[in-house]
Amino acid sequence: MESSDRDMYRQFQDWCLRTYGDSGKTKTVTRKKYERIVQLLNGSETSSTDNAKFKFWVKSKGFQLGSPDEVSGGGGAAGGGGMQVLYVPVKTT
Repeated sequence: MESSDRDMYRQFQDWCLRTYGDSGKTKTVTRKKYERIVQLLNGSETSSTDNAKFKFWVKSKGFQLGSPDEVSGGGGAAGGGGMQVLYVPVKTT
């Protein structure tokens, strides 16, 4: 039974990575994609062929870096210290 559980887990994990991973076409921002967005916004991402497309995507989504105090009103739990957070605008209708 243990072998079938491992197989099922492996198949589910593969499906999750295909569906929600960096190459998936969902609105999910994975840890890897998050780190790349932050690097781009900080100006530290190296240029590459697919970089122009990624830059356009980041600009079109309106991602911004800012301090936690901008939203929390100064009493945030983040602790300050120059920490920046990634803001993603939400479209409302």
